[in-house]
Amino acid sequence: MSDFKWYAIHTQVGYEEKVKSMLENKLKSAGLESEVEEIFVPLEEVIEIKKNNKKEKVKKCLYPSYVFVKARMSDKLYNLVKRMSFVSGFVGYGKEPVPMDESEIRQIKERVESSKEAPRLSVSFEPGESVRVLDGPFANFTGTIEEVDIDKGRLRILISIFGRSTPVELNYNQVEKVE
Repeated sequence: MSDFKWYAIHTQVGYEEKVKSMLENKLKSAGLESEVEEIFVPLEEVIEIKKNNKKEKVKKCLYPSYVFVKARMSDKLYNLVKRMSFVSGFVGYGKEPVPMDESEIRQIKERVESSKEAPRLSVSFEPGESVRVLDGPFANFTGTIEEVDIDKGRLRILISIFGRSTPVELNYNQVEKVE
């Protein structure tokens, strides 16, 4: 059985790829490359719908603020990672990193692979959110999302017209969130 185990490194959100790159460089300069078998940032391919209703394939971090590393844990490695910029440390108890179960990593890798074959639609709308209608006969009205239809890229929104809630179906690109 290998003494390499998977660990999760907690990073600042949005710095996962940078931390991976920095870690690779620091391992080389410290002569610790043999202590790490793999560094993994799970990126999922998703399709986002832009304002002009154009679909664009983008990569999104599946686990924001986490980098996974298969390593032989040592004090040197622990301290090297802990002192890195944009890193708060290993996931664990105090100074004791807790190894992850191999099956968890396998599931994450399977999800990454399946996203390459069939990217899912990335939707940032949720029922109950307030939105403003951008175009069409209800332009400038605000309403509440009642239903999200991911497959069709449509929303059912309740808009108050003359004091009555009226359901309206619109495309994602016809609305914007109200802060």
